[in-house]
Amino acid sequence: GTVILKVEVLSTGHAGQIELEKSSGFEDLDKSAMRAAKDWRFKPRLEDGQPVTSWAKVPYSFVLVDN
Repeated sequence: GTVILKVEVLSTGHAGQIELEKSSGFEDLDKSAMRAAKDWRFKPRLEDGQPVTSWAKVPYSFVLVDN
């Protein structure tokens, strides 16, 4: 399934607030994606050459493998 997260990208490149934009349909997968996003690093948006805080929509896909 695919989760779409709305992530606040801080001027430092760290994730700020994280919101669920679209659920995968499975609460555990949604929560897992949101936890993972806390550790992601982003390239912040630049305004006049300076990094600024902005929001981005980020898809996060899960592939379940049958072992």
